[in-house]
Amino acid sequence: MKSMIRSMLRQITKFPIDDTQLSKSINEFNTTAYNFITNLYTTAVLPISAVIISIILVLELARNATHMEGDHQMGVKIIAATMFKSALLVIAAQNSTMFLNAINEVSSKIIIGIGKTKTDFDSDADLKTLNDKIIPLVSDLDTGDQAGMLMMLLIPYLTVIIARVVIQVMIIFRFTELYAMSAFASLPIAFLGHPDTKNMGVNYLQKYAAVSLHGATLMLAISIHSALMHSNVFNGFLKIGNKDKLVDWMFSHYVDFVIPSILLLIFTLASRKIAKSLVGQ
Repeated sequence: MKSMIRSMLRQITKFPIDDTQLSKSINEFNTTAYNFITNLYTTAVLPISAVIISIILVLELARNATHMEGDHQMGVKIIAATMFKSALLVIAAQNSTMFLNAINEVSSKIIIGIGKTKTDFDSDADLKTLNDKIIPLVSDLDTGDQAGMLMMLLIPYLTVIIARVVIQVMIIFRFTELYAMSAFASLPIAFLGHPDTKNMGVNYLQKYAAVSLHGATLMLAISIHSALMHSNVFNGFLKIGNKDKLVDWMFSHYVDFVIPSILLLIFTLASRKIAKSLVGQ
């Protein structure tokens, strides 16, 4: 039981999860999936986008035809403007991945910045304190205290495990969404060319930005949890070693074990909603 208690304490206080995945680009996270969606985009989606742009051009010319009657000079200007708009639309559709890469780059910069800030308070000194002061106290527990410790640690431990699973699933699902949306990138860009379909393109870009920024809000949730664990808000987990007996500290500060792990789960589940609000969704 002592080894289980030590393992639980390390899991609760250090929250070991590979958050470096969040800072990876979509081509770095899974090369096979990225190559697949790139081929799909090039061979299937771009030709369809070209057809849509052609239809939009015809609709634009038909819509503007009502302004050409009796004014040939105005008609020439309208046709030239429509053709120029269509040319820009073709260029934008062909290079639609550049817009998505720009959004991802902004998100990556934010994630990297949050990660650097997180390392400032999540240091090796804290782990050394945990191993030097807290873990040795487990050896002094008798059988009854060990059973009590296991029961008390069970709720925060399970909450942290659930949060880890949820975060890992969210990371994978985020990249899956980015791959799926990137595969059809040129279609929404093509829809921007007509007033009746413009909102479809705008909503797509907002949705893509929300999914991309979800990585930043997830990293923020992990960082806030780590900051709370190493601050005085909950009397500090690492002050547990100040007591002579581990069980005494647990009984007097049990809320300090429970609340941070619950907050972590809440922050994790709310991260997607926060990302959507950042882009006005």
